[in-house]
Amino acid sequence: MKNKSVDIDQLVDFDVFELALIDYLNDNFSEDYVKEQLRLNINGENRIKKGLRIVNKVITKNPLNQILIDNKPEILAAMKNKSDKQIIVVALLNAAFSFAFYLQRTFGKFFKVQDVVNIKVIQKEISKIYGGNRVAVNGIYCVGPIFEKAEIYSKDGLGLYRFPGKKMVVSNIAKTLLIESFKLNNESKEIRDSELMDPYFEFIHI
Repeated sequence: MKNKSVDIDQLVDFDVFELALIDYLNDNFSEDYVKEQLRLNINGENRIKKGLRIVNKVITKNPLNQILIDNKPEILAAMKNKSDKQIIVVALLNAAFSFAFYLQRTFGKFFKVQDVVNIKVIQKEISKIYGGNRVAVNGIYCVGPIFEKAEIYSKDGLGLYRFPGKKMVVSNIAKTLLIESFKLNNESKEIRDSELMDPYFEFIHI
């Protein structure tokens, strides 16, 4: 079986996605400004270009873009709530990059039965889909800090990650985007109630 493509090859800080999304919803998105933000944590023009590609794929070229366009006021309001903001950014990341979706789902699978998981266990599980090469490991280290900033998990020592508990999400639009990212990655038009028990949704009260 051919391994899936990781496609995400540069760490972009959570805050860059947040600022880019707010600017996009306010019709004020600027690639030059995004690059300025990227330069705060990334060195080298090649890496900046990689970072910009990732931001564009998550924000301006997201598969869920029509939902963003149709719900600008609701999303901007939801972005003022910490948990909602975290879920919205993560949902968009997972919609843009299936690797991020499967990584979150894998963490959720183990957090269903234990509070702490070793990254080696996650890497082994991910390798079944993406192969055991360095690209997949690098992908984890590109996505992982975004999940950590979104409080999907917290570090609990070297190579250990702890489940902080389910998030209380206030807005319907945050839940909608998360559900739509699930449907997109599963190529389904509808979602069954039983699917809301999927490990992907382990991180919020849905």
